[in-house]
Amino acid sequence: ATLEPGLKLSFCPEFKKSGKCPRGTCHLAHSAEELDTPRVFLGMPGYKSCLCSFYLLGECSDDMCFDAHGDLEVRRLPPGLPRSLAGAHFAYSDAHCHLDQILLSRKYGTYWFYKHQRCKRLPCHFGSACMFVHPGVEPLPRSLSQA
Repeated sequence: ATLEPGLKLSFCPEFKKSGKCPRGTCHLAHSAEELDTPRVFLGMPGYKSCLCSFYLLGECSDDMCFDAHGDLEVRRLPPGLPRSLAGAHFAYSDAHCHLDQILLSRKYGTYWFYKHQRCKRLPCHFGSACMFVHPGVEPLPRSLSQA
């Protein structure tokens, strides 16, 4: 996929800093509402919600990267409940994480899990664009080269 022209994928640094933009017509976003999403990622949760490990190491030049390249591209997801838990009674803890997955992602990059874990949302409406493996499809081999 190639980058669609005219998309506003990151915030304007001048506007974010001072609330004013020196450009008459700016190609960058001045509010969250102005941020665009490429068609290939529409409807996919998590787009630009975390920093790209490869970018942080100076190794990602992918214009269509799913992850954010710097603070001005990060789009934080608002905290919320999955629809499946609506009306359910439960105790919430944000401390639950799989440390092994975090360490593997840091060591091998954010694509460590791409097309390797099984999709849990079947039937999946993302089809071949889904980041997870579907039934009948073999997981991609993992590269053991460090990020």
